[in-house]
Amino acid sequence: MPLNKHARPTIGVLAGWQVFAGTPDSFLGHVFRGIQAAAHDRNCNLLMACGIDTGQPAWPLISPEVAFVPVGPWNTDGLIIVSPFTSEVGERYAQDLISSGFPAVFAGDRDAGPAVVADNVGGIRQALEHLVKHGHRQIAFVAGRHSEHSDSDVRLRAFETEAQSLNLPFDPNLVAYGSHNYAGGFQAIQQIVSRGVKFTAVVSSNDRSAIGVLDGLRQAGFVVPQDIALIGFDDRLEARALAPSLTTVHYPMFGLGYQAVELLLKAIKGEPVINKLVRIPTRLVIRESCGCLQGIPSDIKTDEIKKPKSPEITREQVISQLTQGMTETVHNESFWLSQKEVAYLVQRLVEAFLVSLEQKDPPTFHLMIKQILERVSARGDDLFAWQAAVTILRDQLPLIRQIVPMQLSHHREEDMLHQVRVAISDAARGRSTIGVKLRNGQEAENRVYLVKTEETHEQQDY
Repeated sequence: MPLNKHARPTIGVLAGWQVFAGTPDSFLGHVFRGIQAAAHDRNCNLLMACGIDTGQPAWPLISPEVAFVPVGPWNTDGLIIVSPFTSEVGERYAQDLISSGFPAVFAGDRDAGPAVVADNVGGIRQALEHLVKHGHRQIAFVAGRHSEHSDSDVRLRAFETEAQSLNLPFDPNLVAYGSHNYAGGFQAIQQIVSRGVKFTAVVSSNDRSAIGVLDGLRQAGFVVPQDIALIGFDDRLEARALAPSLTTVHYPMFGLGYQAVELLLKAIKGEPVINKLVRIPTRLVIRESCGCLQGIPSDIKTDEIKKPKSPEITREQVISQLTQGMTETVHNESFWLSQKEVAYLVQRLVEAFLVSLEQKDPPTFHLMIKQILERVSARGDDLFAWQAAVTILRDQLPLIRQIVPMQLSHHREEDMLHQVRVAISDAARGRSTIGVKLRNGQEAENRVYLVKTEETHEQQDY
């Protein structure tokens, strides 16, 4: 029986598939972080279950298809079930549980409530519109699984519908199923290539299959993006490490988990949520595999960043141009920060950099990046995104020199930026302190606490 709903509620979390297979699943990692943050903010107990190296998900009943764990309706007030399911047993159990009246909600991969899902249709639309903008007309699609009522099915139907709305020719020979995994993506693109139908771009239903598509295209003699443009879906961490880095649709994993807690708490309070479907916006993250410059969206003209609009460019214009380009780049890589908040932090960083150059005072810039890293860490966001901001500052030194008489040598400028890069890398790898050299040669340390702060939770656009 559920616990006393007037006491501190206990939330259980179950995943419909195996979470750990040598390394943690990067998708679920971010979803779990969102759940943990919301549970902390809403003063909830949290019980989380996962399957480990068994090929089976953790599940609250014993069967040959699942690995039993002691998390279920008997010791929780409600359950968050992260789908999809690897077994029909799990699907039936979840539906029976909800039908019985026990508070339970799904997170992801559903087309009916009670669930929190990403805007899959909007994400596919953004991917296609971007490719059309680049002149692509023959676009292949690597779908996920043969499964109704899932993200895979929604994305395939969205591809067909949005292609039609953009007046693109739809050829079923340019569609193959990749099962949302590497091997499936590799085989699917081989099938499409073997059919002999011309195409210049591929949209893959998720990043894992997109990685397989990338290798399959290489084996077939194609170069991405020079010959074939490629876009994935989900924005897993692996997408950034590819060569070329993968343009992909950002799936709001953190927000998915956070909002699932919010929806479940409504169910625990007795509010009707049985048909509630909460959609969280997706966004296209531009990297290299679609043919664009790394981290810079195609609708931002890079020459506007690299060159002043007039010979008498002002300090305000330089700050504005740098802030615009850096904001778009950092926000592309962010999981949680809003664009408005990124813009605020970026502008402070740019202004601190200019002051450091003008006053021959590198610690001003260093201390600012420390403050920014603290705030970004507190928000549970990705610190590596800020490396891109430092890269832009380095690349735009010729522009900056037009308004700031450089009091530091070129070597000192590069050294200042290098120290900041090291600080970001150290923090992103989870080190407890970030150090930079101050004017007196002593090292200043600032702890980075990987928790969420109270100021963050007015944010609703994930």
